[in-house]
Amino acid sequence: MPSPAHLRSSGLQVSTDGSPYMERPPTPRTKERAQHLAAKLMARYNADGHGMLTKEELSALLRDHLMLVAAELTESQWEKCVANVLQRGDRDGDGHWNLDELDRFCQLCLASERQRNAYEIMVLQQLGKKPPLAPTSPLARGSNTDEACDAD
Repeated sequence: MPSPAHLRSSGLQVSTDGSPYMERPPTPRTKERAQHLAAKLMARYNADGHGMLTKEELSALLRDHLMLVAAELTESQWEKCVANVLQRGDRDGDGHWNLDELDRFCQLCLASERQRNAYEIMVLQQLGKKPPLAPTSPLARGSNTDEACDAD
């Protein structure tokens, strides 16, 4: 398990809604990388081209980008996880993710490999599963936060 100093140096913490966030403000490069990634992901996963990700489209995106989590969950747990992630990221409450909502998720969770690893580890820990990563991987604290996925 990484030392507390290593965890602090990663800049990742866990917000009250269970999402990792940058303790330090994201750099312009991180924001730019996230915007580029969000645009690419929207183009790839928005099958019907309406500019919004449905639950099914988000599920495909998450399955491809959070492979550790997807591999550890049953189909029922995965569906609950996707529904929870969708709800938490759906800032306007329309039941879909627009490009701004996807960009926010990318900034918080996918802009770097470190962020993605930390998010996956946090979700797995909250589900009581041991992450299959090296001990030097970044780790988000998650023991006293809300569940990132309410999957039982």
